[in-house]
Amino acid sequence: MRNIGAIIILMMCSWVNSQAISKKQLFLLNENIGGYTIMPFGAEYAAVKNASGKYGLIDKDGTLVHSYEYDTIAMSPDYINLIKKGKSILLNSKGEFLLDSIQYAQIQLENGFAHVINHQGKHGYYGKNFNMVLPSNYSESDFKFYALPNLDCAFAIKNAEGKWAIRYPKTGWESEYVYEKAPRQIEGQYLYVYRQGLYSVFDCLSQREILPYRDNITSCSFWNNDVNFFISLNAKDSLQHIYNSDGKHVTVLPSTEYCYWKNKYVVVSKGGNEKNIPLKMLSKIGKDVRILKVTDNLCWQYKNDKWTFKTTNGKRLAGPFDEFDFLNQGDENELFIVGNEGKYGVVNMKGKLIIPIQYAAIQIYHNGNIKVFNEYDASDPDHTKNKFKFYTRAGKQMKGDVLSFDPFVDSCASHKEDWETLDYQWFQNADGKYGFCRMKDMKVIVPFVCDDFGSLFSNGMAVAIYEGRRYYINEKGEGLPASAYKK
Repeated sequence: MRNIGAIIILMMCSWVNSQAISKKQLFLLNENIGGYTIMPFGAEYAAVKNASGKYGLIDKDGTLVHSYEYDTIAMSPDYINLIKKGKSILLNSKGEFLLDSIQYAQIQLENGFAHVINHQGKHGYYGKNFNMVLPSNYSESDFKFYALPNLDCAFAIKNAEGKWAIRYPKTGWESEYVYEKAPRQIEGQYLYVYRQGLYSVFDCLSQREILPYRDNITSCSFWNNDVNFFISLNAKDSLQHIYNSDGKHVTVLPSTEYCYWKNKYVVVSKGGNEKNIPLKMLSKIGKDVRILKVTDNLCWQYKNDKWTFKTTNGKRLAGPFDEFDFLNQGDENELFIVGNEGKYGVVNMKGKLIIPIQYAAIQIYHNGNIKVFNEYDASDPDHTKNKFKFYTRAGKQMKGDVLSFDPFVDSCASHKEDWETLDYQWFQNADGKYGFCRMKDMKVIVPFVCDDFGSLFSNGMAVAIYEGRRYYINEKGEGLPASAYKK
């Protein structure tokens, strides 16, 4: 059973649109659900919990469409699961009935899919638009489910001889039954597979094994939203073996060194991922190189312990710098974070320093703005000691308070791809109060008066928590009592 926190995060990451909700509609909605614990809307409905801890389902007028009698309500982009005493009623996102305990003994939402167990104890799955992606005739030990990016999925299926195959229901493709263990998901679409006593890595999207079989694979690493290299441990010599995504061997490194990929290059460094001090750089096939190519005409050169931004014919555009920080920049290649003597700024593709080198840390933000830290403490697990503001990508400082906590992005960094279209964000100010900001210009649409952060926008509304009560707000920030906007 999914806990309600996970359900809320899934909803916030999946349902974002610009549907307008009027102030009048908000007033009616908030009046009807006063005193209840409200959840974000998914499509046309939201779960609400009463004082007795029972859940009901409301529409956007606050009308109760399913009474307060459920132990919990789980929601995904396609399904609503009403659960009472272990029994379920499964609805689609429009609130229409699909299944209940008459058809299946148990129904669970799992990564956007409906996992069903029939009365004979056999398992199956329904996917988007209520399409069955796995017939309900498998024992729990005979299959494995893998959620893939973009709400796709794959399964591993075991045959009567105990061998496993990988099935991809979107295309109907299935591998041969050759794997001796159930494949184990690493990250995204990548699976560890085991065959004849050796291990490899299988890519569910390209439907191929992308790493040569080895005795043991201790880790795989992912950069720029792609699988770019693998570190595998040879138990006999305890060396790290680096492979590219084509399965080609690049280099062998002592275990004390650290390496990572940037575009098509491997950088071997010392000091781990907190210090970018390269020892050498290699091409994707393991050839030593002196530069990191950005485009056909631009590159970064590391020489005499300094980074310099140049054209490929040798013209210097920016630098030299002590640090060129691409470790936590994702796939952002149009702006570059640079540093001197422990302070950081940003250089653009023309070599112009658009943000001065004076900040404790810099991050390229999920919506393209640049997050600059006046104070930054990487050891603080709650990020509450950090103080930051924002610049535009053009290097213009945005107006607004100095902020200290970015609850959703700081706590959901692994979901970076899910936040790209979000136009609004909760922040905390120096007084510990939360406000809701429009990210394109940092306009505060809900003042910094909230006790805690609520949800992000889903279906035209977000949840705000003010003076101990939860309210729905629209994209104009309307919905809180009038007293909140006067503070």
